[in-house]
Amino acid sequence: MFEESGERISVDGDGNPWVVRKDGKILKYNDLDQKFDEIVGRARDISIGVTGDIYAIGWQRTKKGYPVQKWNGKSWTPTSGYGFRVAVDQKGSPWVVTRRHKVFRLDGKKWKRVRGSLDDIAIGPEGSIIGVRKRFGVWKYNLTKSKWYKIGRWAASVAVGPGGRPFITTSKGTIFWAEPECPDTFTPISRRRPAKNVKSDSGYDF
Repeated sequence: MFEESGERISVDGDGNPWVVRKDGKILKYNDLDQKFDEIVGRARDISIGVTGDIYAIGWQRTKKGYPVQKWNGKSWTPTSGYGFRVAVDQKGSPWVVTRRHKVFRLDGKKWKRVRGSLDDIAIGPEGSIIGVRKRFGVWKYNLTKSKWYKIGRWAASVAVGPGGRPFITTSKGTIFWAEPECPDTFTPISRRRPAKNVKSDSGYDF
């Protein structure tokens, strides 16, 4: 049982959680000592990819926004990007959502705009990209078609587990999940029972 409070969380390859607290402090679970150790710096969000790459959204806001930073093993190295939420894909590249809900991804050394408007984003270990926008629903991104497909009704935040299985929370703290794995464009997210099929096969460029 982990005994620590936080606002954002991500889990590394060893299964140890990294937690961002309300005051921006970053904590990493030390499995050997079975306690949380504080990491240098402060952040607003954090994400760890399957490659081991760790990105965070910096605490201090600049004229351009909150800086995207990469962990180098000892400290945080600033990148050229800015955002408010971050997720790391299979290649170790960050995707960010800004305070104005715009979506960007780092392609090589350049940030590219992704069509869409989100509040939060998460990427699963197998590559599933899931985004949420409160009243507008839960969406899955198709990289080939560059389109978002709606798979759920509402959410405030999202995480994606093994098999691309999304876990979402509402603004009231209710947790929902997809059963048994990442839904396709026909399968909505369910809370307690297996998801039922719905008639929906159109892509959205919202």
